[in-house]
Amino acid sequence: PEDKQTLAQLLQEAGMVVAVTGDGTNDGPALKMADVGFSMNTGTDVAKSASDIVLMDDNFVSVVKAAMWGRNVNDNIKKFLQFQVTVNIMGVLITFLGAVSDQSNQSPLTPVQLLWLNLIMDTLAALALATEQPVEEQLLSRQPEPPDASLFTPRMWVNIIGHALFQIPLLLWLLTSGHELLGLENRSLEHLTVYFNTLILLQIWNQFNARKLHGETNVFEGFLENSRPHAAITLVMCAFQYIAVEHLGPFMGTTPLSLNEWLFCIGVGFLCIPYGFILNQLPILQFLEPNRFEAGLNNVAAAETVPIAESGDRTLQYRKDGATAQVLQSQNRRNGQQIVKETSKRKS
Repeated sequence: PEDKQTLAQLLQEAGMVVAVTGDGTNDGPALKMADVGFSMNTGTDVAKSASDIVLMDDNFVSVVKAAMWGRNVNDNIKKFLQFQVTVNIMGVLITFLGAVSDQSNQSPLTPVQLLWLNLIMDTLAALALATEQPVEEQLLSRQPEPPDASLFTPRMWVNIIGHALFQIPLLLWLLTSGHELLGLENRSLEHLTVYFNTLILLQIWNQFNARKLHGETNVFEGFLENSRPHAAITLVMCAFQYIAVEHLGPFMGTTPLSLNEWLFCIGVGFLCIPYGFILNQLPILQFLEPNRFEAGLNNVAAAETVPIAESGDRTLQYRKDGATAQVLQSQNRRNGQQIVKETSKRKS
């Protein structure tokens, strides 16, 4: 038990994320020290209270499932944050700039339309992005994240700021000059309805971009296979938007649109998809998005076996050997002889 605790401590000092399994009372300190502690349901109460996760079926396969679902929940939270922060930045700035650009300082969106935007984006979009199902080969092929890692990664900030900077000029153009293209009177009810409808459809299209967090090029990949609730909620959002524009005119401050105007709104909203593809091609500098788990291993990659951490008279060593990484832990010296134990683990 003491060896397990020391090994976990030294691995953490080397910058690695450590999980420990145990079922006995003497495993308590190691379970408590680890980043994630797994205990068996048949284990002692001390082990179960010291652990983070209790395996109810006493099956180690559940450890993989727990890691997969944990990463999936973390990713879904990031997806919603990436989407919601973009909407908030765009909504605040476009409301302010839209009012400033009008001679009477009137906002192009009515209070009900702003509430509708928040209802659609905060509630339904949150449900849609939160229902993404886990894909094992994608989630488990990544290295673990440090416990203190930020929810907002550099790639997420690129997507958030990039899409906000794309939508704001596009909507300002539609507000100030779009009526000429459509043959409408400036700031007429029909013009402002097209503007409102395009703004909502932009967000509906952009939630597909928010599905990807790591610069993937195909934002529709696995949508029908792994995101059927998302697809259903998206259809509900589109139906609500159609009803709001076509049948709730006095309440929403809109007027029914023609087929060509609907196609125009859908087409302008779709522009964020190819723009997102271009945005995902931008390289993220390595120093902006470091992987400390990889860094901990790279520090010792130059030598076959080198010490990477010490604790009292114990030394942790790391050795790379093909697809296997060996961790060697030197024990207390007894009678002048050093006892060495070797543990192997396969790289994830």
